[in-house]
Amino acid sequence: FEQRTPGGTYDIYCTTLPARSIAAAEVSLSQGSFGPFVFQNTVIYPDSQSAEDAFNDLRAAVENCPEETDGEGNVTTYSVVAFPSLGDQTYALRSSRGLADVEGARVRIGNVIISVAQSGVGGVDSEQTEVFVRAAVDKFNDTWR
Repeated sequence: FEQRTPGGTYDIYCTTLPARSIAAAEVSLSQGSFGPFVFQNTVIYPDSQSAEDAFNDLRAAVENCPEETDGEGNVTTYSVVAFPSLGDQTYALRSSRGLADVEGARVRIGNVIISVAQSGVGGVDSEQTEVFVRAAVDKFNDTWR
């Protein structure tokens, strides 16, 4: 868990975005050296409008960044993929870098954005990604709503 102060910027998907959140928590799980790996990040915003603005910025950033090359020449590709609608807003994405694939979704519920992703070498199971995302959303709703 990390408390944050809104302000400043951060870089994601070839884009610099305004930092709006007031807190974040994350957890991860690893099944082995080659995965699968599961990550969950829950970010809290001061109000629903700030979360909606952040969500829309994140989605636009990934849609406008089909690929990105890091300082070592590694290329990562990004694409928005189909996913069931959950919460107030939802989008899913897939990224690939070398042999590693990542698939996940972001779900906005009020002033919170929940991000869940799984990765692994040689691909990921899209049905399992949906199971992980639904479990995170259900847990949030059971605990905080």
